[in-house]
Amino acid sequence: MGAKTKQGISIVEDLDTAMRDAYDLHIKEVGRNIYPMLYVDFTLVGGRYTLIEAEEKTHVRSPNFEYSQLKSCAHVPLGISVMISKYAAQPDIGQWIPAVTTYRSKIKTALANQDNLHKSLTPSQRNACRDILTHSIAFLDGIISKRHFTLDGFSNYTFKIKNALMCCSQEAANIQVSKFTEIVKEFKGILGSRWNDVYVVVSALWTLSKENVHELVIGAQMAEEKRETNLIVSEAVPTLDKAKTLLGRIIGDRIIAQHVFSDHHDPDSLQDIYSLSTERDLLSLSAHRALDRMASPAGEAAEMAGMLDADPLVGAAVVACPYMSQPKSGKRRT
Repeated sequence: MGAKTKQGISIVEDLDTAMRDAYDLHIKEVGRNIYPMLYVDFTLVGGRYTLIEAEEKTHVRSPNFEYSQLKSCAHVPLGISVMISKYAAQPDIGQWIPAVTTYRSKIKTALANQDNLHKSLTPSQRNACRDILTHSIAFLDGIISKRHFTLDGFSNYTFKIKNALMCCSQEAANIQVSKFTEIVKEFKGILGSRWNDVYVVVSALWTLSKENVHELVIGAQMAEEKRETNLIVSEAVPTLDKAKTLLGRIIGDRIIAQHVFSDHHDPDSLQDIYSLSTERDLLSLSAHRALDRMASPAGEAAEMAGMLDADPLVGAAVVACPYMSQPKSGKRRT
C-alpha cells in the first residue's frame, strides 16, 4: 500500500473519529436532560431506586428489611460450593480446609444469633434459616474431620435442605416484590401523570438480566406499550452517571432515526428505525442476508433475500419500534 493510499484512508477514517468525539458529547448532554428517570442499582439488601424528578429534585429509596437475612441463609450452600468444588479432583490434599473452617465459624455465629433476627420474620422463615445453618455446620464438621469430601456428598447435604432453601428464596422474592412495589407506587404518586413519561434503567448482571425482579416490579406499574421503549435492562450501567449516558445514547439514536429514515417508508428503512430504537444491531438485517447468501447456492441468493423482506424479521419486529403505530409489549435490554 502506497503512502498516498494510506494518507487517503487516514483522511476518511478521521471523519469517523471526529463523529465519535461529537457523538460522545452529544449522548452525555442528552442523557443529562431526560426527566423523569428511574435508576435501579444492585445492593446487598435487594436494590436501590433513584428517581430523578427534575434537575435538582431526586428521591432515593433503599429499604432495610428481612430480605437480606433470608437471602444470606439461602446462599450458604453456594458459599460452601465455591470453596470446595475446585479441589474436587484431589480433595485429600486439604487446600480447601482453611476456607471452610473459617466459614463454618461464621455459620456457627449466625446460628447462635437466630433470636436476634428481624422481628418481622415468621416462625417458618426462622425455621428455614435454622435448618440451613444446622445442616451446613453438620456437613462441614464431617468433611473437615475426615479431611475429605465428594461432590455427591455435597449434593446429599443440599437435598436435605431443599425445602428450607425453597422457603427462603420464595419468601425473599415475596418480600422484595412487596417492598419495592410500595416504592414504585410512591414514585407514581410523586410524578402523577408524568409517570407515563418515565424512563427506567435497571443495572443487572447478564445472569440476572432476563425477567429481572426489578424489571417485573416496575413493568407491572407501567402501561404495556411503554415497556418496550421506556424500560431498559443493562449490564453496562453500574453507576447513575453511566445510566444517564446510556439513556442519552438510546434516546439520541431514536431521534436521529426519525430524521434519517422516517420519510422512506420502505421495509429496510423501517427496520433501520427499529434497530436504532432498540438493542438490535443496525447491521443485523444485512448480516442475516449475507449469512443466507453464504449458506445458500448462488441461484437461491436472490430468493432468500426476498424471503427475508417478507419474514417476521421485518413484519413482526418492526411494529415494536417506538415510532410505529402498533407497539409490541416487551422490554429493552442492552
